[in-house]
Amino acid sequence: MGGLHNTASAQRVPSIAENIGYCATFSESAPKSWGDDDNVQVYFVSIAKNSTRPFYIRVFDADVGGMHDMAKSGFNSTTSFTIYGGKGAYSNKAAKGVDPIPGYDAGIKIIERKVGEDPKLDNNWMTIGPLNPKEGELDNAMGAYIFKFIIKGEAGDDGNLYHFYLTSQADENIEIPGSNAFCYEMSLRVPSNSKKIMHLYPYIDNDVINVKVHNFDFDNGGNIRLTSVVKNSHAVKASADGNWVTSIHDVSDKERNTSFDLNVLDAASFSNDMTIFVTNQYDEALPFFTKPINGVPKFDYRTGYEVKDEE
Repeated sequence: MGGLHNTASAQRVPSIAENIGYCATFSESAPKSWGDDDNVQVYFVSIAKNSTRPFYIRVFDADVGGMHDMAKSGFNSTTSFTIYGGKGAYSNKAAKGVDPIPGYDAGIKIIERKVGEDPKLDNNWMTIGPLNPKEGELDNAMGAYIFKFIIKGEAGDDGNLYHFYLTSQADENIEIPGSNAFCYEMSLRVPSNSKKIMHLYPYIDNDVINVKVHNFDFDNGGNIRLTSVVKNSHAVKASADGNWVTSIHDVSDKERNTSFDLNVLDAASFSNDMTIFVTNQYDEALPFFTKPINGVPKFDYRTGYEVKDEE
């Protein structure tokens, strides 16, 4: 797994390459049919182990209210933004799952911010930090210190839409060489724009034989397609309102140690929120990197064949 922290040109999360405008985290009493299955979003931030300068996380539209967010009957919600480092922050197996089971928040709590409706943060920036890179958990395989960033919907019944940047400055979004971010499950806003294709890039390591794509509450709103070096826009089952579906896709030798490209296209006349994750043959979740490892996959027509999934 060496080099999986990939240098990014700009550390927007979700990234420009993913073309996803906002993560969507809903509070505890919000209807599950709104698209967030567990009210928790977990991201991991990797900072190159030779980095010594403090860094910051700047969250755009962190509050629950005003622009971008989704109210049920007037805004009454709180969202917590918590950063963990130290032993267990990443290495604890529960942290790499898709459900907030005991241990998912392991590690040393470095800082926590709780935000409700706040006009000062609406459509504006909230800066968290400075953070010392050495406060993360060292992962030698990645050559990086790993921090865990948990965004949790607390009391209330509304939806919080936001994105964030990794930056070397408190008041500006400036690149951190060698940094990246990844998650194992994402709840996201799918806009009502048939021309906007979103991308998620699960990394397929050398041990993966097949993948299962799980998605929740897509509302039959569009299409999900899978592209790789040997798969040319394969259809992925898309879920209806308030339910999960799963589709299985085999992995060939040429696809190992590359990224897949899950294309999400909404054809509905309304904005929609959904949850998605990918597992391997052992039901272990695979990471979505904000910048795809080994580049955006392109179907290679020179191979002369295309791998077809089993019906």
